[in-house]
This record gives sequence, structure tokens and C-alpha cells, in this order.
Amino acid sequence: RSSFYSSEIEMEEDLRPTLDRFAEDTSMIGFRYLHSKYKTWFRIIWGLMLVFSLGLTFYQVVERITYYFIFNPLATHRSFDAPTEVQFPSLLICNKMQLRASSVAKYSQPLLKTMCFLHDEEGSFNATQLLDSFDHLDLRDVYRHSLQNVDDLVLSCEYDK
Repeated sequence: RSSFYSSEIEMEEDLRPTLDRFAEDTSMIGFRYLHSKYKTWFRIIWGLMLVFSLGLTFYQVVERITYYFIFNPLATHRSFDAPTEVQFPSLLICNKMQLRASSVAKYSQPLLKTMCFLHDEEGSFNATQLLDSFDHLDLRDVYRHSLQNVDDLVLSCEYDK
């Protein structure tokens, strides 16, 4: 037991200069006042203030996360208009979404889910073998009937004279 106690004292003596240096040099506001060179009542007050501040910070982070992700979900509403003719000035719209997900889903819901996983983060194919399970579908027909229409892209366009 005495060897354990003496090794504990040695470890405390080795750790003390490191803790003293950390307490003096840290940029964490208020932490240096917890150092042993200050009076006990002063260190207790600063310790309570530090614990209160960290608790308040944790509470605010958790409260904001629950507010935005649990109690306040994002709702999106889309509306489309299909004008019969487009007058000057004409616009060129390059849409990166070539297919409408709703149209693909009409053909096959599993096909839509599979298409979502075809590309990895770098943009290269990673699941072409998954498409083999859709041999019964005419993919050209799905592609032809699922393209975006101009009517779906432009809601309104105004030009002042």
C-alpha cells in the first residue's frame, strides 16, 4: 500500500507543473482563476461560474438542434404553370436535373430508389449491376417520358418596356 501511495504522490508532483502551466497559459476565459495560487473562495466562485456557462452553452445548443430538426421541420411547396407561348426575351435554362422523379416513380418506385444510388460523391458510377434487376422495363421509354419540360421549369417571366 505504501508503494502505491508513494507512486501516486510522485505522479501528482509530475502532473502539477503541467497543470500550473496550462492554467496560466490557457485562453479559456476564467479557467486560469481556478489555479491553486488564488484563494479557495475565489476559485469556488469561478468554478461555479465556469460550470454554469458551460451548462448554458450545452443547453442552448441542444435547444436549437431540437427546435430546428424536431419541432420545426422544413415544408416545401411547389407550384407549376404551363404557358402556351413564350415571348421575347427568350431565356435559355440549363437544368441539371434531366429527369422528373415523379415521372420515374410512376414507372417503378424501386427504379427511382436505385437511380438515387447510381453515383457516388465523385460522380462516378458505383451500382450499375443494380440496373440489371430492371430488365423488364424499357429504360429508353422511361427516359423519354420522364424528361423535364420547359413548362415545369418556368413559372413566370416578365419584361419591362
